[in-house]
Amino acid sequence: MPLTDPQHARLFLLYAAEPPAPALHDFVAAHGPVAAVERIRAGTAPPAVLAEITRPSRDWTTPSARSTPGPPRW
Repeated sequence: MPLTDPQHARLFLLYAAEPPAPALHDFVAAHGPVAAVERIRAGTAPPAVLAEITRPSRDWTTPSARSTPGPPRW
């Protein structure tokens, strides 16, 4: 399921990479968080970006992926 909410996309990015991740930072700045996550999940992001992803499998769009039921709390 694609992420359409920028906040959920940013949650994925926070989980997926360890700082510093300069290539990921530049990629998100250029494409936005939603498009960046879509390309990372599809494996079509640049190799430097994919190399910085350490945990790509977490799905923040399902309720079971969140620690508490309901919408995320910011």
